[in-house]
Amino acid sequence: MTFQTPSQISPSQFNFAKPQNRKRVVWAASAAVAVIVIAIVYFGSSPAPSVVGVVATTTPEKTKAQSIDEILNKINFDADFLRNQDFRELQVPTSESLDVQQKGRSHPFSPF
Repeated sequence: MTFQTPSQISPSQFNFAKPQNRKRVVWAASAAVAVIVIAIVYFGSSPAPSVVGVVATTTPEKTKAQSIDEILNKINFDADFLRNQDFRELQVPTSESLDVQQKGRSHPFSPF
């Protein structure tokens, strides 16, 4: 069976009294039904994602400043490490520069 352009199709090909034309229609319909069934099974088998609602836990009577104050009061910041002798001996690095020797070529993309 070769592909025919619309100008090449003759009206006699749509005569379903001929067995060869009926066979073409049956095959085309079967293929269309198979594609539709496969698409339904493939796309219809996965459940739709569920939407979960988020409920606000703060009451509207509280102001924003009150809720921030509550959060800050709950934070436990232990500053004992500031009294540690090892921490106190730490020093800020000086501005001494390190001697870096040049490695490689000055322009690595220049030809040899």
